[in-house]
Amino acid sequence: MRILHTSDWHLGLDLCQISLLEYQRAWADWLCETIQQKNIDAVLICGDVFDRAVSSPEAIRLYSASLEKIHQAGAAVLMIAGNHDGAARLAACAPLLENSQIYIAGQLEHPVKIVEFPQARFFLLPYFAADRVKALFPDATGMVDGTQMILESCKAACLPNKKNILLAHCFVAGGQAGESDRAAVVGGSAELPVQLFEDFDYVALGHIHRPQKLGENIRYCGTPMKYSFSEQSQTKTVPLYDTESGEVELVEIPEFVSLKVLTGDLEQLLQQSQQQDYENVFVKLVRTDGIADLNTQTQLRQAFPKVLQIEGRSAVTEQQEMGAIESLPPLELLRMFYQERTGQEPKPELEEWFLEMLEQKEEMEQ
Repeated sequence: MRILHTSDWHLGLDLCQISLLEYQRAWADWLCETIQQKNIDAVLICGDVFDRAVSSPEAIRLYSASLEKIHQAGAAVLMIAGNHDGAARLAACAPLLENSQIYIAGQLEHPVKIVEFPQARFFLLPYFAADRVKALFPDATGMVDGTQMILESCKAACLPNKKNILLAHCFVAGGQAGESDRAAVVGGSAELPVQLFEDFDYVALGHIHRPQKLGENIRYCGTPMKYSFSEQSQTKTVPLYDTESGEVELVEIPEFVSLKVLTGDLEQLLQQSQQQDYENVFVKLVRTDGIADLNTQTQLRQAFPKVLQIEGRSAVTEQQEMGAIESLPPLELLRMFYQERTGQEPKPELEEWFLEMLEQKEEMEQ
């Protein structure tokens, strides 16, 4: 069985108020072509299908069209809700869709939803908050303990004669987040020990936007395209897992969204616009010899058709001072603040309470 691992589509996402739906549609078309070319049997979508819990009609239409095309291409779909998704909306009509081999887990349930194929058994573990864990496992002392209980029940249901594959949307310790991950980290999951996810044949993770491998069989596939300027040098891929060989092939995704950060004085920036074609490149410009006043912005916007951000020297200095702090995970910010005020490290109970409050805040905002 040949399985493509995707996640974090974020349909409907805007980049600096520019809609990316056109590029996301191209991604969906490429995905369907790849399904046919690579003889894919199943596509995993490991959360954050949408960028917002209440999505635009255009994003919903793209979602529906994409699922239809994947079905027509001959692949099954296994999908879990992420923290950006409206779990109930995503799972609407889920039992009916199973007739078309589209399997969706919205809200966390116990036991976890299992999907059976002749070669593999899939465990669908959607994003969940601490209160959901407490409702299902009253004896759980926190997110880590509750997650361990959930995963132990999954491991008990693993079959030795099949590949056992886990889909999850969470923040696993050791994962390296980037600029576009900040909302996901704040939205938060407590960091979960990577050891909890061992003993499965393959663990397909979503939530972090940078593709990375955390263990022999534990992977974040990352986003299908670049969603921040910090990702300008990333090569996006989708892992293709073969249940027969146990091997993983990284299939490179075309660069649907091209991002570039250019730095220099005003004259250098204007010269760079003549040295390369930036017609289809979203750029961030950093002027090093002065502020980005109205005259500067006018010149640069005329030179670069798709400039999204322009910064001047003072703005850059301020960003460098603040950027180091703003890029830190919320839990690290709490530790810095507590250490500065008390001279001590915060107790684990305080850290757990802090993360639970962040989760509740995000749920109220969605």
